Amino acid sequence: MEPPRDTSENRNDVVFDDDSSPKNTNPEDQEISNATTVDPPISDTQDESSDPIPDEPPQNTTSNPVEPGPPVRRRRRRKRFFTELIANSSFSKNHRPRISGIAEEMDTEALIAISVGFPADSLTEEEIEANVVSRIGGQEQANYIVVRNHILARWRSNVSDWLTRQHALEAIRAEHKNIVDAAYNFLFEHGYINFGLAPAVKEAKLKSFDGVERANVVIVGAGLSGLVAARQLIFMGFKVVILEGRTRPGRRVKTRTVIGDGVVAAADLGGCVLTGINGNPFGVLARQMGLPLHKVRDISPLCLPDGKAVDADVDSRIEVSFNKLLDRICKLRHSMIEEVKSVDAPLGTALEAFRNVYKVAEDSQESMLLNWHLANLDYANASLMVNLSMVYWDQ
Repeated sequence: MEPPRDTSENRNDVVFDDDSSPKNTNPEDQEISNATTVDPPISDTQDESSDPIPDEPPQNTTSNPVEPGPPVRRRRRRKRFFTELIANSSFSKNHRPRISGIAEEMDTEALIAISVGFPADSLTEEEIEANVVSRIGGQEQANYIVVRNHILARWRSNVSDWLTRQHALEAIRAEHKNIVDAAYNFLFEHGYINFGLAPAVKEAKLKSFDGVERANVVIVGAGLSGLVAARQLIFMGFKVVILEGRTRPGRRVKTRTVIGDGVVAAADLGGCVLTGINGNPFGVLARQMGLPLHKVRDISPLCLPDGKAVDADVDSRIEVSFNKLLDRICKLRHSMIEEVKSVDAPLGTALEAFRNVYKVAEDSQESMLLNWHLANLDYANASLMVNLSMVYWDQ
């Protein structure tokens, strides 16, 4: 006979009787219930009802017919199960079942994992070295990846809370506890979850999580990376000393407060822009501290030192002049490469020479705007233009 179909909305819901143990009157049903793998996805024709359904009476398959007993009503207890879906052969191009809510959730969690830096369908080198699975490839690895993505997405949904191992187990069947433990331990020990400045996180990381004292560690540099590494190591039981050459922490990140005429403002002298927030730990810190993020758009108004906006016509004219200077640099570069080989000059020197020859931005305000474009070129190349090659600066 055909086993009773699971008609819940979730194709991975597990069916239990009231005593939480599978019971079936049919040997085929009993075999399916005892299997450790997930049931195959329900076909597109399944009934959407989630009400209890009676078992079908068993058909006679032997010469000695047996009177069928009364129908057994089975009650459903929902428990989401995220694993053993990736390698299911029913997801082939020729047969694609209806995408259920759980499949969509898995896709979302996979995208979150990708944004953090994990590959979509394989392990990282760190995970392989940590032996998170007993064998590379196969069903165990596929299950691990789904569980890992789920734990990542769960903590990222609320970075102000401390995600415990028990929380990670809530949506996964108990038989896969080893996989959950492996994924949780890796993400936790490598700082992918439970990090930052949220009160719950800070309080938990003030002392060793297991009370075991380990080796002494010296960290050179009290920048953000050094400070976060120190906190993680202290939590793991290490004794940490940080060495810093300056009289302040932060390294390249420093905010200076400026006060004048009754106005207080802040100016960042180092890092001031988050280049992408998906998977960026600074995005997590901003969420934990409740700091608003403002998108840097392609069109951003420039302001003069007195706070007034730059005249749009002047701004446009200087931008055109700056681009013409770069075009002249490119033409000179091609001539040098073709005719005078192995000759180069600093990019800054060449730009200054063309600027003087063509009398670009001689007005004080125009000069200020051109200098802004030149400084932006320094920023884009992470170096002063006098240190850049005129021939190879953009290669």
